[in-house]
Amino acid sequence: MDSTVSGNTAAGRGGGIHNGSRGTLTTTSSFVNGGNTAARGGGIAAVDATATTLTSTPVSANKALLTAGGIYRRNGTMTLTTSPVGGNAPNNCVGSSPAVPSCVG
Repeated sequence: MDSTVSGNTAAGRGGGIHNGSRGTLTTTSSFVNGGNTAARGGGIAAVDATATTLTSTPVSANKALLTAGGIYRRNGTMTLTTSPVGGNAPNNCVGSSPAVPSCVG
């Protein structure tokens, strides 16, 4: 949908986007980058969500104070298609359980 999510802050999880309990998130041709900040999941947090689907949605240049600067996942299904996750601090997806598909570091 050609959207950009940037410059947002959350005290807990999901500085850019928070997909919460039983939620469903679908993004297409969007960008989650540039200064989103949270304790976990600076770019995106999917916590006990039903489904999170990213298509052609890069997640980069986000920051977490604890872990998973790019995407933080706790439970739920997650699908990434042509959606690279990289260049987030202090890491991209570390600390997620289960792991974020196709995410390294």
